[in-house]
Amino acid sequence: MDGENGATPVITARNLRKMYGPHLALDDVNLDIPPGAVGILGPNGAGKSTLFKCLLGLITTTSGEATVLGYDIRT
Repeated sequence: MDGENGATPVITARNLRKMYGPHLALDDVNLDIPPGAVGILGPNGAGKSTLFKCLLGLITTTSGEATVLGYDIRT
């Protein structure tokens, strides 16, 4: 899928969800990050670190799918 500027996104996420036991850390995250985009903002506890840990493959997601540079984060 091409982003707004016609470039293929370097990071995509569809319905990404992460639970820590009964606690919901990420709730159906959907995003397309184009090349050159920088920054993620949010209050404490919003899930910023959890999102990056999932995208880097450091922790597994509960559901959903994502790719980084075309690679599936689950592999």
